[in-house]
Amino acid sequence: MATFNIDTGGSNNINKHGNNLFSFFIVLYPILNRYKTLISFFTLSETILFLFWVIRLLQVSRRIKVIIPVIPFTIYLLIRAAMSYCGVDNYEIVDAVGSTLRVFYIYASFMFLVPAFFNIDKAIMYLRIISWIIGIYAILQIIMAQNGIFLSSYLPFLAPYDGGELDLVNSEKYFYYGFQFRPTSFLNEPAALCVYLILPMIVSLFKPGSKTRSDIFSVILYSVVCIISLSSTGIMMVTLIWIIYLIYYLRSNTIGAIVLSVALLSAFIFFLNSDLYKYFLNRTFHGNIANGLAYSTRFNSVNNMWENSNSIKGILFGGGLVGLNSYLPGLQRIYSCLGLIAVVLLLAFLIREFIHVDITKRLIIVIYIILNIGTEIALGCFALYYMAFFVNSNFEVEDNDYKKLLKEPNMGSFNSMQKISQ
Repeated sequence: MATFNIDTGGSNNINKHGNNLFSFFIVLYPILNRYKTLISFFTLSETILFLFWVIRLLQVSRRIKVIIPVIPFTIYLLIRAAMSYCGVDNYEIVDAVGSTLRVFYIYASFMFLVPAFFNIDKAIMYLRIISWIIGIYAILQIIMAQNGIFLSSYLPFLAPYDGGELDLVNSEKYFYYGFQFRPTSFLNEPAALCVYLILPMIVSLFKPGSKTRSDIFSVILYSVVCIISLSSTGIMMVTLIWIIYLIYYLRSNTIGAIVLSVALLSAFIFFLNSDLYKYFLNRTFHGNIANGLAYSTRFNSVNNMWENSNSIKGILFGGGLVGLNSYLPGLQRIYSCLGLIAVVLLLAFLIREFIHVDITKRLIIVIYIILNIGTEIALGCFALYYMAFFVNSNFEVEDNDYKKLLKEPNMGSFNSMQKISQ
């Protein structure tokens, strides 16, 4: 990935502290996005992101580094916002323009700030620590709920956007109406909890080299939390990731793969004979897939994605990015609201990254695409969280070194990132 150079000097201390803070912030981004600030139209995550923009603009630096493959999609979002402002959509201009600019803000930040501040090694360290806290707190929520105590999903001293109503609703559902308790940890719902933990699970399970005890503990913790959350998204993704790992592991260690297969099969049989499986089966399929709550809430209105496809303008540019009356998953909503051009540009960026990264990042991209078929993360706070971890590391390289480093094996891998960024 090329870089644009501006001769304005340099400052290693600013870069070092900025990298640490930004890497930690990216790990917390989906969590902090639930809270508001004095700027009413900005979440806490978006406000902190703005502060990094200020730092970047004021920072004395020799290079302006940009993630080039995402530029077309980012520019298109700006064009689409301008189209909405000109009144080409059948919605309120403020809603359509504001929503599109919010997504533009995320991708522009990814394009400029991730190359400037993100350090993959620091981020992985922070990701493991925060994920442990989130996973352990989710288990603690279940234990305490069974003993009549409801643990809040909100962080103390912060003002939630919903005024804290989500905790009230969830506690009433469990204590007064007898619903199955499902942990959310510090996220807003079980599915979001699983979407958050799936990323560190992939990083721990597919990282190069041998697994440490902390890696094994991490993967088991994330898997258990996703299963006991009873999220259809979480259970299906965890199952898929373990199947992929088993196939991947089988190539290099047949005996180990057999032992792992037995362990996973035993765990699967235990799950099949538990009440968790009965609840999952009933909630997801309810006799058949079309009747399941999880299926119906995500795909019951999927045909609505075509409602703007009665004209060339609707097919290419969509109907405008506004709140919909019915739920549409990520890629379906992108097509319906932003059009075929947006889908093609986003997939082109993801495919371009897939070609130039290692097995770990490739799996993150695959899971990211699958999640956007069944849930929506490409237009929200999880986009920056996932993309920062799978983007190719070539943006850290000077132009003159780019071609030379491309010839090296494992270019774009987690192991090579530290070497490149130095």
